[in-house]
Amino acid sequence: MSSVILGPYISQLLGDWDAEVIKIEPPTGDTTRNIATTKTPGMAALFMNMNRNKRSIVLD
Repeated sequence: MSSVILGPYISQLLGDWDAEVIKIEPPTGDTTRNIATTKTPGMAALFMNMNRNKRSIVLD
C-alpha cells in the first residue's frame, strides 16, 4: 500500500507490537534496499531497520 517512509514506518511499529505484517516487493526489490553502500548488496541500514519484524514475498 505504501513504499515511502511513512508506510514502512507504521508497519514497522505494528510489527514491533507483534502484528503479522507481510511486505510485498516487486521482482526488482524495494528501492530502499540500495539507498546506501553496504557490505552486503541490497541490505541498506534503512531497509533493514524499516522492515524488521515483517514477512516478505515477491509478486510480479
